[in-house]
Amino acid sequence: MNNHSSHLEPNQVKATIKGLSNRLKKLRQSLEETYQDEDDCLNIIETRANYLNETKDYPKSLVYRLITEHYARKDNLEIAQEIGEKTDCKDLVDLNLFRKSKEIVHCLENKDVALALQWCDIHKSKLKKLGSCLEFQLKLQKFLELVKKEDLTAAINYAKCQFYLFPDHQNLIRKAMMLLAVHKNPFSNYSELLSENRW
Repeated sequence: MNNHSSHLEPNQVKATIKGLSNRLKKLRQSLEETYQDEDDCLNIIETRANYLNETKDYPKSLVYRLITEHYARKDNLEIAQEIGEKTDCKDLVDLNLFRKSKEIVHCLENKDVALALQWCDIHKSKLKKLGSCLEFQLKLQKFLELVKKEDLTAAINYAKCQFYLFPDHQNLIRKAMMLLAVHKNPFSNYSELLSENRW
């Protein structure tokens, strides 16, 4: 083998190093967020356990907690926070979880899957245990949005980097890839992939 073919150009080396550096930064950030989530969960469990041991009026505190969670689930986080503070049960309800959920939903409503994919990356093992295809559906949607914008080169590159991770979804991936050829006049069985109803 000739030596010349085994050498990389300086620009290729820089690009490779930059790519590795970015991946390491993302991994570090993901790990830090995972550790933070675990710490938050442990703190909530500890707080709840202590509260159960110390409280004399558990039924009343349970009602306050349920009311706080109700408002949080209804997307009234300010009211939930206020009730939690006034009734001393704010540490029993994970309002940060509701805030993160609200932020992700807001991004999805604006057709941005980045934050949801970041969440999937952090909770990958849990999603796998549940047999969830959420991560695949989000990545497919990102690909489809690139096709809609007619940024076909970016769509192809994204597909190459992401779709091989999902061997169980090859039929749908083939169907999506066909859109690269027919995206301007998709047949009826392909047009559903470009429908706004997917959001």
